[in-house]
Amino acid sequence: MAAQRQRGSGERRGLLADQQPAWDRAPPQATPCVAGFAGSYPCENVDLLAFMPLATFGASSGNDSWGWTDPLSGKEYALMGLNNGTGFVDISDPENPIYLGKLPTRTSNSTWRDIKVYNNYAFIVSEAGSHGMQVFDLTQLRN
Repeated sequence: MAAQRQRGSGERRGLLADQQPAWDRAPPQATPCVAGFAGSYPCENVDLLAFMPLATFGASSGNDSWGWTDPLSGKEYALMGLNNGTGFVDISDPENPIYLGKLPTRTSNSTWRDIKVYNNYAFIVSEAGSHGMQVFDLTQLRN
């Protein structure tokens, strides 16, 4: 998961093809978007603030990200759809993200997982057989 900051406006276009393999290295610090790249990452007016490899999540692929801001503390969190569950990262300091943990998949691994947030709950679905919908109370991230 790469945290990024928008820089200016311009034409929007997809930067990475679907199923792009994760890079195994990233710059150790925030890296500006220069000539279409922030380090090894393609970019367009977006700086790379941090990098967290999929290995941190114990996953081999990711496909979705969503966010939640704690209404009590104002802390910001990223929710990452993974092939084997959903990862949670504290991004309150975007240059120093903190991996908090993972909610494992309910059934089997899958290349697709979708996350949406309503109030203080994450609703997680997947096309994996018999997965159904997982509901996670995001206030648990406070501890």
